[in-house]
Amino acid sequence: METCPNPVKILFLISLFTISVYSQTNSWKGLTPLVSTRADVERILGKPQNPKTHFEYEVEEGKVSFSYQEKICDNGWNVPKDRLISIDFESKELLGFDFDELKLERNKFTYLIRGDDGRGTFVNKQDGVEYNFDFGDKQLASITFYAREVDDNLRCNGFAPFAPEWHYYYPQSYKFYDKSQKKKERFYEALHGFTVFFNELDAYKNDANYNSLKPYVLVYFDKQKSLNQYRKDLENIKRVFQKKHKVSFENFTFIEGGLREFSTLEFYIVRKDKPPPAPNPTLPSPQFMKKK
Repeated sequence: METCPNPVKILFLISLFTISVYSQTNSWKGLTPLVSTRADVERILGKPQNPKTHFEYEVEEGKVSFSYQEKICDNGWNVPKDRLISIDFESKELLGFDFDELKLERNKFTYLIRGDDGRGTFVNKQDGVEYNFDFGDKQLASITFYAREVDDNLRCNGFAPFAPEWHYYYPQSYKFYDKSQKKKERFYEALHGFTVFFNELDAYKNDANYNSLKPYVLVYFDKQKSLNQYRKDLENIKRVFQKKHKVSFENFTFIEGGLREFSTLEFYIVRKDKPPPAPNPTLPSPQFMKKK
């Protein structure tokens, strides 16, 4: 005699099938970042009820929102205006699942953050998908789809390869050069940034995990001065700081982040098993120009 299938189990199996589809692609309902357009989205879902809320839709499966290209090379992508850039999906069906229940392969993901709010983010750059959880990896909150690693051929000349993890680190940020300030004020602004950062590093010295941490300084330039002049200025600041405080930058990694509207110094403390802070220039940068 046949027994009726357990509806809960069926739902769970459907969920796993849905997840396996998501984990293998960066598409949702056939909509794919850098390929689909705003017109494609609206053909499937209609116009959003309130375009001011990041093009958000309430759908049967949950909630979904889209971001679009504003102009060519916006965010570094060489795609036309209104091309789909990312999709954020909150699934009613999967909401609250933990990482292991989703049957995801941990070795394919980078675990980026565990903030004070208990959120965790797992990024798979190769497939162009990330899973966002509450309480580390315990309760799924949303799934985000964006460009895949192979899509870097669509990066505009002068922009770093796409690195979705860049904005999951929270830096201390200080002005590097501000022409509205006097020369001495500009210099001491940068020195102050290094002072605060070294003090923070010192606060970690009694922590059991201190040796697993690595300091980074991500440097963004602007068009106020030449790249060579900025490099000389940075070396001068480092030299003065080392002499004054009797410290070493031996364990520091300095990363040139390229050009932005305003030059800044960003200071990071990152675990050694995590990716370093990734450059995210907003203007074409000579450091990332492709070889002809």
